Amino acid sequence: MHEAFVLIVVNAVKERYVSEKAFYTEELGISGQSWTRWKNGERGLKAENLQKIARLFTDYEWMLVNKIATECRGASGSGFRSGCRVFTLEGRNR
Repeated sequence: MHEAFVLIVVNAVKERYVSEKAFYTEELGISGQSWTRWKNGERGLKAENLQKIARLFTDYEWMLVNKIATECRGASGSGFRSGCRVFTLEGRNR
């Protein structure tokens, strides 16, 4: 699940912020090293920071993000299922 989740989150961050760095330093208050480790699946984020990430999405989008990320896992639990793609959510109303 993590790879698909990270791709979707990074895409949302890039749509709303000047850069990933602006998001993780200003909103999450973490270092670039911590952000990279999270993206690589080497460490988790605090619940508070996951809530901040969730706020990038509407409730419905957040439900879909979790559903898509879960379903994009291969049957063995590693890698993406063939044909699984991540799309942007441009043009949404906020």
